[in-house]
Amino acid sequence: MVFLIFLFSLMEDAGAIFLLISPGPAQVGMGKGGVAYYDNIASVYYNPASINLTNPGVFVQNTPIKSPWNVCFTEFGNNIINKVASKYYPSDNVPYSPNWLPGLYPGMRYIYGGIKFPELNEFNFGINYTFMNTGETSTSIVTPNDTNTLVYRTHDYAISATLGKSFYDEIISAGITLKYIHSFLAPEEVIEYIFGTEIDGGMASSFTFDIGLLLKDPINFLTFGTSYSNIVGSLKYIEGGTSDPLPAFIRAGISLSPVDLVSYALEKYYSFPYDLTDYFQVKYTREILRDRVGNEHESWHSSGFEFEFFNCVYLREGRFEDIEGGKIGKTRGFGLELGNIRLDYADDSDIYDFYTSNDQISLSIDIMEGDNKYYVYPLSLMFPGAGHMYKGDQMKGFIYGGGATLISMLDPMGNDNRKDIYNYSFYAIYIASIVDLIISNLME
Repeated sequence: MVFLIFLFSLMEDAGAIFLLISPGPAQVGMGKGGVAYYDNIASVYYNPASINLTNPGVFVQNTPIKSPWNVCFTEFGNNIINKVASKYYPSDNVPYSPNWLPGLYPGMRYIYGGIKFPELNEFNFGINYTFMNTGETSTSIVTPNDTNTLVYRTHDYAISATLGKSFYDEIISAGITLKYIHSFLAPEEVIEYIFGTEIDGGMASSFTFDIGLLLKDPINFLTFGTSYSNIVGSLKYIEGGTSDPLPAFIRAGISLSPVDLVSYALEKYYSFPYDLTDYFQVKYTREILRDRVGNEHESWHSSGFEFEFFNCVYLREGRFEDIEGGKIGKTRGFGLELGNIRLDYADDSDIYDFYTSNDQISLSIDIMEGDNKYYVYPLSLMFPGAGHMYKGDQMKGFIYGGGATLISMLDPMGNDNRKDIYNYSFYAIYIASIVDLIISNLME
C-alpha cells in the first residue's frame, strides 16, 4: 500500500487508492480518458452512463488464467503485430498476464472485468470487478522468546453494479454505480505488533456510489460526458483511529468523431452510396479529472486519438498530464477485432519518472447476430461462450462467457489450492461450450 500512496501522492489524504487506476487498454491508450468514450464495458468505470451505449457482452483485463487469447500478446503476437504496428506495440514480448508497474515494486497485479446484460424494460444493467494486489510483504515479529516472520499480500477489491437508462433515442443517458470496497492492509498480528497492544485492524470495508451523464448528438459526431465517482464513504483500518475518505473525483470530457459528420453530410446532401465509417474512423477524446479530497483540489488532463481501419484494426495515441504528481507523458495502444471479439493492448509506462513496463491487455466479447455457423469455432477457441455470443444465443453466451469471466476475475483471491480449482473450472466451461456448439450445429 505504501507504494500506491507514494505513486498517487496527489490524493495523499484518501484511502483505497487503487480506485484511481484506469482500466481498459482502449482508454489507457488514448491518455486514460474515458468519460465520453463508450466502446467497451470498461467505460463504465469512467462514466456509469456508458452502460446504456456499450454492447452487451463480457470484458476481462490482465486475467491470470492462461487461455488461448493470451497467446496474441506473447511471442506469437510480438512477431506478427509488431511488424505492422511497431509504434503502437512493444518490441519486447508481452506476458500473458502482465504485472502492474513492475519497475516500482515486483509482484503487483491489477485485474479488471465486467459483464453487461441485454437491455430489460429499457433499463441497462452490468456488474464490474476490480482487484489490486500490491505484492508480497514479509514482516518479522520479534518477541522476548521468539521471532516469527509473516508473509502476506496486501490487496484491495471492489465489486460494483451499474444501472442506467437512455432517453430521446439515446441522446441523453444517465447511470449510477453502487460499489462495495474491501481493503486488506496487513494481518491483525502485524497491527498489534506495531502498536504494541491488542487492537483490531488491518482491513476495512465501505460502500459508495458513482453517478454519470452522457449527451450525444443524433449523428454521433460529438459526445459530452461527466461523472462523479466515490461520492461518499471512508475506510478505517485501525480500531479507534481516523477514517480515510475514498478518492472522490469529478470527470468531464468530450469525444469527437469527424468521419461520422463527413459521412452524414455526403449521404444527406450528395447521396453518397457508401458509409465512410465502414472503412475509416477517427475519434478524439479530451478529459479533465478533478479530485474532491482534502483542501487542494488537483487535476489530471487526458487527450488522445483512436484510428480505426475497416472495423477491425485500431491504433491509439494519447497524452496524460498530472503536473502536481509529476506524471506527464505519452500513452499508446493497439486493437484487433475479429467478429464479436476484440483484443486490446496499451502501454502507459512513459508517464512515470522511473523505468518500468506497464502492459495492459484485454479481451471483450459482444453479443451479435452472426450468420456463419462455422465462424463460431475459431471464436470459441479464444474464450468460452464467444461462439454463442456471435450467433446471438444470449442465454448460453452469458452462461459460458459470464461464468468464465467471473472465474477469471476471482482467481487472484484464491490460495494455491483454490487456484487449481479455478483453472480446472475455467477449462471445463471452455470444453463444454465447444461441445455444445458442435452438437448445436449438427442439429441445425
